[in-house]
Amino acid sequence: MAERRFERPSRVDRPRCRRVPHRILAGRPAARAGVRAPPRAGLPRVRAGDGIHVRIVLHDRAPFRSRHIVRHTAPEVLLGAAYVAGLPASWRTGGGLIMSDAADDAVGRFSSMLGRLRVSVTHACQLHCKFCHQEGIQSHWRPIHMSVGTFDRLVDAFVEIGGYEIDVTGGDPLVHPEIAGILRVLGGRRLRRALCTNGLLLDRVVPELEAGCVDEVKISVHASDDSVGKALLGRAWSSARLDGMLLLLQQIGVPTTMNFSVTSENFGEFDAVLEKSFEMGTNLLVIDLIGTRWDLQQEELCDTSSDPIIEKLSSLSTLSSVTRDRTGCRISVFKGPGGQRWMVKDVRNGLLFTGMCNGCALKKRCGEGVFVLRVDAEGAFRPCLIRPDLEVVHPIEHMGSTSLRSALEERIGVMMAEPCAFEAGQSIYT
Repeated sequence: MAERRFERPSRVDRPRCRRVPHRILAGRPAARAGVRAPPRAGLPRVRAGDGIHVRIVLHDRAPFRSRHIVRHTAPEVLLGAAYVAGLPASWRTGGGLIMSDAADDAVGRFSSMLGRLRVSVTHACQLHCKFCHQEGIQSHWRPIHMSVGTFDRLVDAFVEIGGYEIDVTGGDPLVHPEIAGILRVLGGRRLRRALCTNGLLLDRVVPELEAGCVDEVKISVHASDDSVGKALLGRAWSSARLDGMLLLLQQIGVPTTMNFSVTSENFGEFDAVLEKSFEMGTNLLVIDLIGTRWDLQQEELCDTSSDPIIEKLSSLSTLSSVTRDRTGCRISVFKGPGGQRWMVKDVRNGLLFTGMCNGCALKKRCGEGVFVLRVDAEGAFRPCLIRPDLEVVHPIEHMGSTSLRSALEERIGVMMAEPCAFEAGQSIYT
């Protein structure tokens, strides 16, 4: 197996540098004038533990702090379109690669595990889904909105401390009166950016979607029939409206994942939702819910096995596998005939437990299942839906970047306290 060593930082550079071993999978090089790309099979593979030496450099478009940026000395034609630590190849810089450093600080570990910042830019929503955990927001459905300026400072702070991924949610974010400005804040950011929405008002942000302000739209498709949908999700829900917005996403070409939460009331809708995935070529995530403290109805609603869904997808797919996502939950992944991914997530098959879970009386029936730090429009920093004692409220409308960075680092530090391990004892850092 070919091995390449990169120059070791000089002693003068060491205050800004680290030695970081990383796996680099070399792919097909990007087209360059005068350079003919070699075949993929002819490129080397460098494995973690091979003692790769890298020089850490600053980059003005980088999403991470300086230690997360590396410059390679190997020729571009040799490295090709490398995929490093799961980051998109398009994040390569001229003569350098952006890499996720498994840093020894809490934020670095949070980002290396693809921890997300989930921002509720508004508490308002036109739907009343029976199973909604409301992002833990006590004032849910009220017209409380985060200003564009506050969102801008919050995103800046998250990027500066080493943040990797951000979800824009609500309520429903498209209800925000300035949602177009919110999404424009994300334009050009070196982040993984997702818009999480019920999708009914997507036509409000067509220019922002066309401009690539988000990398993915995660759209709730919990029903296909109006009678079922309105009973489960609220009278404002419309299957015709949703179908139109799915078609709009398809026309724009935005990567889309449809989220289908399995309940006793919409189980019979799955076949029709799966058919939409076929027609639209979108990914589909089936979420097998369990109850939380936010709604006592969930225990009965969510007492539904997803096993029949797994059997159906297995019979239709061209490829299947079982993996664990960032939370430790087991996900069954299937590849559809059109190349789309169908995923089934069951949080009962393993949960992420971090140091913040130590001694928690609710640990055995935890319904969190999502590895994110939530921040809402009232300034509540919420690392867990189940534990209100971990919530801290800050006056974010009046906080500068320094204070926001400190607030983010402090709550992420709580989340990443040791030990961090799967329920079965498997390390999450491998």
